Amino acid sequence: MANDAALRSSLVWLAAIIVCVGAYTYSFKKMLATYVFGMFAIAGVLLPDWDFFDRHFSQWGSLVTLDDANSASAQRSIWTRLSAASIREREMRLLTHNMLSSNIKGVTSGFPLRLEVEKVVEKQVDFNADFLKNMFVKIEWKALVDASRAMGYADLPDQTEPSMLDSEEFLKKFHHALLELHLEEGALICPETGRRFPVNKGIPNMLLHEDEV
Repeated sequence: MANDAALRSSLVWLAAIIVCVGAYTYSFKKMLATYVFGMFAIAGVLLPDWDFFDRHFSQWGSLVTLDDANSASAQRSIWTRLSAASIREREMRLLTHNMLSSNIKGVTSGFPLRLEVEKVVEKQVDFNADFLKNMFVKIEWKALVDASRAMGYADLPDQTEPSMLDSEEFLKKFHHALLELHLEEGALICPETGRRFPVNKGIPNMLLHEDEV
């Protein structure tokens, strides 16, 4: 690419010099040379990447290897997973709620955020017992129970014990509350200051004002 840039620059300067010489001497041959080099100079300026021709035209007869195909497929798969993950992260389900807190300056007890519920939607998620068992030890249980009840789901027990993880019935209730209940419209309320963080279309707005940072 550095050589291409130098070549383009040289063509531009050469064309400029020939234009000046041709205009000064009124020479037809020099003017013709000016035209030819001018065309090359324009091509040099306008083409963003001369390697484009090598990449797209000189290899028309080549075959795509299995490794290339697998690599492209893997990249698409990774992009799909990242896109899906980014969408899931924006959804205001109770798994997300259990990890959020108020970070307003001076607040010492910003968790859990209270729920102001206007609209709840249920979205089906594939059941994964291993995931639930791993998440169980990371979840603040009382916060999950209170939040699920605020959203109209009262099937979670107040107290839990590790043996409950062997119960598929319990895991399904846990699964439903944690992953399938979504706060579509409403707000998250800082328990200490009462500050509202609105939730619109399932997306919580946790941005702070200047005086809150």
